[in-house]
Amino acid sequence: MSSLSYRPDIDGLRTIAVIPVLLFHAGVSWFNGGYIGVDIFFVISGFLIASIILAQIDSGRFSLADFYQRRVRRIIPALLLVITVTIPFSFYFLSPGDFEKYLVSIIASIFFVSNFTFWRDSGYFDSGADEKPLLHTWSLGVEEQYYLVFPLLMLLLWRERTKWLAVSLVIIGIVSSFFLSLWALGISQDAAFYLTPFRVWEILVGASAAVVVNKFGKPNSDVLSLVGLLVLVFSFWLISPATPWPSVYTLLPCIGVILILLYTREGSLVYRILSVKPMVFIGILSYSLYLWHQPVLAFIRAQSLKEPTALMLLIGLLVSFALAYISYRFFERPLRFGFSNSKHSRRLFLALFVWAALLSTGSIAYIYATDTVKNEILAPNKGLSAKCDMPDNWSSDCVYGDVKEDVNIVWGDSYAMHLVDGLLANSPNIQLLQMTKSSCAPTIGLANVRNTERSYDFQSCLDHNESVLGYIERNKERIRNVILASPFLYLANPDFVVQLDGVVQQGSWAAMEQGILETLSRLSELNISVTLVAPPPRSEFNVGRCLEKAGRFKMEFSECAFDLPSEYRELSIFLSDIALKQNQESSVSSTVSFVDLTETVCSNSGYCLAFEDDIILYRDNGHFTISGARYLGGKYNWDRTILKYDQ
Repeated sequence: MSSLSYRPDIDGLRTIAVIPVLLFHAGVSWFNGGYIGVDIFFVISGFLIASIILAQIDSGRFSLADFYQRRVRRIIPALLLVITVTIPFSFYFLSPGDFEKYLVSIIASIFFVSNFTFWRDSGYFDSGADEKPLLHTWSLGVEEQYYLVFPLLMLLLWRERTKWLAVSLVIIGIVSSFFLSLWALGISQDAAFYLTPFRVWEILVGASAAVVVNKFGKPNSDVLSLVGLLVLVFSFWLISPATPWPSVYTLLPCIGVILILLYTREGSLVYRILSVKPMVFIGILSYSLYLWHQPVLAFIRAQSLKEPTALMLLIGLLVSFALAYISYRFFERPLRFGFSNSKHSRRLFLALFVWAALLSTGSIAYIYATDTVKNEILAPNKGLSAKCDMPDNWSSDCVYGDVKEDVNIVWGDSYAMHLVDGLLANSPNIQLLQMTKSSCAPTIGLANVRNTERSYDFQSCLDHNESVLGYIERNKERIRNVILASPFLYLANPDFVVQLDGVVQQGSWAAMEQGILETLSRLSELNISVTLVAPPPRSEFNVGRCLEKAGRFKMEFSECAFDLPSEYRELSIFLSDIALKQNQESSVSSTVSFVDLTETVCSNSGYCLAFEDDIILYRDNGHFTISGARYLGGKYNWDRTILKYDQ
């Protein structure tokens, strides 16, 4: 293969990749699998770039310098333009803390390491992630890290005597990276999603197709081409944010793209579909569209207290199209294909270098020169100390008062942590020991293994709960009360996988009931008094972020109130029945009390407050702020209702 001729159907394929990404980020429910458009881009990129490299090596025209010059022209100008334009909007729409994170993402994007930055910061599907203007640059990081290595390897190995080694390395890369991604998925889905070693197999799949075409010529099959298109369309319907990603499911869109790239011939049905002018036009704009849509939608969300209306997001997409066309027509295309002589090229690259340097150094200077005040009101509420998130030993950081007698044990997850300041609000002289671990409900023999977004160290949770119970058993004479607190609902969610008494199974209400009853039964055998606490209701939106925006944009805090979700009504009744059941079956004098925190923030009609008496109650979707816990604990006498003082 001596050259790679232009294929309009590949631009059409880019349209199939980019439009679902845009619709997914705009929250269109019937495009929940739209994020796989990025995977389509990976495969297309691997195919096209490898095809060009191999053809040029075969003809003796390949140069690393020329290759990277083309990459710079293709990627950098539009990226720097988008970053520059978004700076003032980010300064206005984002909170000071989020703006500082945005500046960090500028630096990371320019150096193509933003996939590492966003991996460390949050998950792609996390609440608030869609308000990050440069979140989408993670995929550019993956590609450019790959292209630091692949061209050099091909230059060294794509020779008559060593082509077999090059092909072997591509195959080994695909297999090893794919299985590494499956391994990483069980440890950290965020790492598997963002990091290059777990994604590179998709780009290599495209490169492998280029190797096939280079060695054997391009095969044609209208049937296989059509199958590829159908598989691709089916993938968008089958896959959702609940699908583990990347995983074996990722093979579907990759296979679909490969079948189209390999087997589509000019004049075939698939070729005619993909080559219609609107498809080709959008495909040509796809890179600019991809760059512009995320910041536009992020700013719309950043100024909205709750999820923006569909109309606002639709307008955002139209604005993205307009910006993409303008930037491509008057900026990206002239810089990519113009400046052909070496003198003008040197000036162009010098200008791009200075531009990138100014953005980077300016961001660094602002970060270090500005004393960004952290929003302490919305800070994580860890109780007595951040060290009490599963301490290795029950140290003084997790002890309040003299715990030699009449000790109150707070046992549970983050929903136990956020109660502590409220428990101390009216009775600062009590004795309290905090024994908590995030994402670990106080259920003996039952722990969460994984959900659709992440895996949990379930064995650590099981060990933690046994350790807490062991401490209680050894010190039962000086323990007056144990508070059990957790949202619990995730143990009943069928989208979660749990382990119950050594058996891995789907989350269910029956499993949750068995785990709670096991804990209550074991405590009852020790004649320990227990308070079972139903959590405050969790909102579908981030209440804390809503309140922060309301204050910053001078809006009404009442806009952040929410309706009581029906599942929390069910949970309150369920936990109340469990407490009653345990008391009826217990043969000892100890009792299980039940406290429903829903009543502290929600009216009988189901209207739930987020702000009361100038106090911000929620820091996120479901956790109380420190000041909110103190306020509610004092107002509703948690020292009496939960700790059972003066009873």
